[in-house]
Amino acid sequence: MITEERCIELETLHRSDSCPAKAELQELVAAYRLTQVDAGMQAIILEAQEILAAYIVPDSGVSDHEVINQLLGLLDGARCRRALSREPAAGAARE
Repeated sequence: MITEERCIELETLHRSDSCPAKAELQELVAAYRLTQVDAGMQAIILEAQEILAAYIVPDSGVSDHEVINQLLGLLDGARCRRALSREPAAGAARE
């Protein structure tokens, strides 16, 4: 299994002139990071769905204002910025 630490090792290796598989290493690192972005975004999407599901239920007691604030907090926060970045912080998908 590839980890963020292994990605850093591979990036260091591919920067050296003696690396015969530079392009493949770059693609591997990029693919790993893309899966991390996807995992982070999946968590945010699921949380947004939960917020909306609670609001949609009749007589839930959740106001329009409350839902908008919750969604804005979710979609305009640090988690979302990390999920949208191409280099997420280690463990960002587990929040």
